Amino acid sequence: MVNHQLELDEIEKVASQIGFASPNGIVIVDDTGAIVWTNEALELTFGYSAGELIGQPIECLVPDDVKDRHVKMRDGFIRKPSKRAMGGTLVLFGQHKEGRQIPIEVGLGSLESTDHVFTVAFVVDVTARYIREKELEIYRHNLEQVVSERTEELSLALRSTQANVKLLQDMLSSFSHEFRTPLSIMIGYAEIMKSMMDENIFRASSTMMAYPDLMLNAGNKLVGLVDKVSKMTVVSAGKVAADAAPIDLNVVVSKAHERCCMLLRGTIPCCEVSLDEAPLVLGDEELLLQTLELLFENAAKYAGGNCTLRVSAEKRAKICRLLIDDDGAGLQETDYQKAFEPFERLQQKHGHISGAGLGLTLAQAYMHSMGGGIGMESSPQGGLRVWLELPLAKPQANEAG
Repeated sequence: MVNHQLELDEIEKVASQIGFASPNGIVIVDDTGAIVWTNEALELTFGYSAGELIGQPIECLVPDDVKDRHVKMRDGFIRKPSKRAMGGTLVLFGQHKEGRQIPIEVGLGSLESTDHVFTVAFVVDVTARYIREKELEIYRHNLEQVVSERTEELSLALRSTQANVKLLQDMLSSFSHEFRTPLSIMIGYAEIMKSMMDENIFRASSTMMAYPDLMLNAGNKLVGLVDKVSKMTVVSAGKVAADAAPIDLNVVVSKAHERCCMLLRGTIPCCEVSLDEAPLVLGDEELLLQTLELLFENAAKYAGGNCTLRVSAEKRAKICRLLIDDDGAGLQETDYQKAFEPFERLQQKHGHISGAGLGLTLAQAYMHSMGGGIGMESSPQGGLRVWLELPLAKPQANEAG
């Protein structure tokens, strides 16, 4: 007993020096589980006055539901003492004098003498951190709940949108088909009427002589609109397919200009083509033809039938850039990207020039389907430059040799 007391006296001297400076709680327990020393920080954490815990079993600081289990774990530690943290990743709780539980972290160590082993526990009150973690856990749970609800709402909205798009595509396809038949009849009779007037099969006043041309122009505009709407349903469904093959730009540009001259009946701008040395490109000839027709039609509408188009090409690393320049009014730089959006007609939205705002959207879709690109910039001619990019075609074996 005397030796035990001497050991306690020595421990208290050392512990007092350490514990006085520590902001965290420290408790020393003998091998019977009785508390032999505490510092002030531990007493404040658990709500005890100075010296009140001395001689009490350490289990007085342990929640009631784990007291029995703690006795077994304490005895096991006495038999094989080591330096370690208690609880691992679990949150530990201590019991306050008032009976409430306190979230804590505990580190264990030991002091050994000849006859006795004293357990040293370093206790940190983590109440503030525990509250923050709980708040974060609640916030995370609520956030996950909100995300789940919003995801479901978006999923429902997407399914609804897809159904509406499908319905719209079906309606436009049906509209296109039903509209073409009467238009074709109207245009056919207008052409017959014009032919009869031109051949003097019957006489008409000068006012009536203009009617067939008016009917043909209006009919062809409607046919063009129906055609664009029909093609837009294909584009929006992602069904544009391109067959890659070598293309002679000079030939394709000439074909596109001839087609437009026939369709627009002489209102297409004059076109100066400089493509004699242009390289072969890789793409779909029909899609490129349609793209050029749309661009020539746009130039006729917005730059005017009296403007001059200049078509040239630049060979770059692995691509060829086809340049279409006009000397019209051009566009603001801020409108270059906007012009490719569906139904976008910029300043002509409420203007006198007819159209649906689909031509450039279709042209962009066709170029992208061929692995190419399209864009706008200011033209050296003072108007607008539209450029098309396509990969260079690989030279044929006889050409490479």
